Amino acid sequence: MKFASGVSDSVQLLRAVDEACRQVLDQLAGAPCHLALFFASPMYRLRWAEALAALNTQLTPSVLIGCSAGGVIGGDHEFEGVPAVSIVAASLPGVRLASFTVSPDALERSSPGGFWIDTVGIPPAERPILLLLADLFTAEPPRLIGELNQTFPNCPMIGGLVSGGERTGDHLLFCDTQILSEGAVGLAMTGNVHMETIISQGCRPIGRPMIITKAEENIVWELGGRQAIEVLREVLIGLSLAEQELAQRAIFAGLVINEMKAAFRSLASFGQSLGNAIIWLAIYSIVWIPALLLWFWWRRRRLSTHAPEEGHSVEQ
Repeated sequence: MKFASGVSDSVQLLRAVDEACRQVLDQLAGAPCHLALFFASPMYRLRWAEALAALNTQLTPSVLIGCSAGGVIGGDHEFEGVPAVSIVAASLPGVRLASFTVSPDALERSSPGGFWIDTVGIPPAERPILLLLADLFTAEPPRLIGELNQTFPNCPMIGGLVSGGERTGDHLLFCDTQILSEGAVGLAMTGNVHMETIISQGCRPIGRPMIITKAEENIVWELGGRQAIEVLREVLIGLSLAEQELAQRAIFAGLVINEMKAAFRSLASFGQSLGNAIIWLAIYSIVWIPALLLWFWWRRRRLSTHAPEEGHSVEQ
């Protein structure tokens, strides 16, 4: 087995797909591509059919599935809020792959058992590994996952929700050469493959972020110029008893991909607010200042027209 990945943030979709495919082909080094997972920012909006055709032509995968994504990650790069594509490919000799789609209409008449066996195309006795990508607005994820679990008990299932849109129809799902905007797409794998799933739990941060000042491969020796074990001990001592109990068996270390992202976001937000203020100030200057000047001129002229002549009284 061999896995490869490619990523590109080119603003042109076809160029981005081409760049990512070239990276994948270099890493596969001649091995056939049996599976391709394609993730793309919905900001491209156009030429999706051409992009899928180009990907299929270059990689010739046996199966392709994917979806739109608000954030695209590939290798050690993360792109959020900008056009980008990511491709994960695998050479899987001896593995049977079966892609499938399910529409909202099909979900309305679905039920555990025969419906899903026919849809997936693999019987439960073969204990398939399932990969599922679902649209939050139209796929009813709890029902979808529940029925698949009942049909394929104790079979690993991984995947996620499509992202990048705000309403029904904004999301995209890819299955081989199909482009969908609702429902779900999936993949079933059997044969020479084994998967162990890991749940990534949400973590509450403890302590404060610190710079790694000394490390060797995967071992962190110093944090902020101090021994890492001393820093960790201080953090644990400052926790409540319940938190200390959790930390005995469930503590994680997070590594920031881009520590300046928050600062840039704040700066961008400030810049946008300042820009809006300048725009409104310009509108105020262009519209209201001439209006005020015209009003003062009209008032002054009216007062001068109705002013009493010299030597006359205004009293009745």
